[in-house]
Amino acid sequence: MIAVPLKPSNRWAEAVEAGYFSRLIAGGIILDFWFLLFFAPFLLLGLGWVSSSLDRIANEMRRSNDLKEAEQRRLHAAEADSAANKAD
Repeated sequence: MIAVPLKPSNRWAEAVEAGYFSRLIAGGIILDFWFLLFFAPFLLLGLGWVSSSLDRIANEMRRSNDLKEAEQRRLHAAEADSAANKAD
């Protein structure tokens, strides 16, 4: 019969923990590599798409405001013309 200690020695526990942490670090490095290789480009493309969409929306809002201002100027000019015609 093989004697199995009920409580592992400190050296054994330290070795298991050290091995676990080294595997965890190596796995993290591998996951980072796969993330950078495959997922980061899609993330960057998505961010670029969002940025260009926001730029397009901002340009449309500016254009709309410019059109409203031009319409207001036209209305004020028409009112000034009609007031000048009434004064004559």
